[in-house]
Amino acid sequence: MDALAARVVFYYSLAHERFGTLAEVRAPLLALHRTAALRFDEIGQETILNLLLRNYLHYNLYDQAEKLRSKVGPGRCCPPRHHTIHDAASIL
Repeated sequence: MDALAARVVFYYSLAHERFGTLAEVRAPLLALHRTAALRFDEIGQETILNLLLRNYLHYNLYDQAEKLRSKVGPGRCCPPRHHTIHDAASIL
C-alpha cells in the first residue's frame, strides 16, 4: 500500500464515520493493517493504526485501543525523533 492507497483507506473510513456505520469498517481495517505489516508498508501501517485507534475511541473501547497500541509498540514503524523543540531553537 502506498501513500495514495493509504489516503483511499482514510476516506473509506471517514465515509463510514460520517454515515454512522463506523463499526462495520473495523474488521476490514484490521485485515488491511495485518496486510500492511506483512508487506512492511510503514505508511499503510501508521495510517490504518490511527484509523483503528480512532474507531476504538469513538465507541469508548479504551481497553481494545490500548491492547492494539501495546502490540504495535512505540516507534515500530517510524524512526525515533532525536531532536526536540529546544534543540531546534538552539540551532536557530
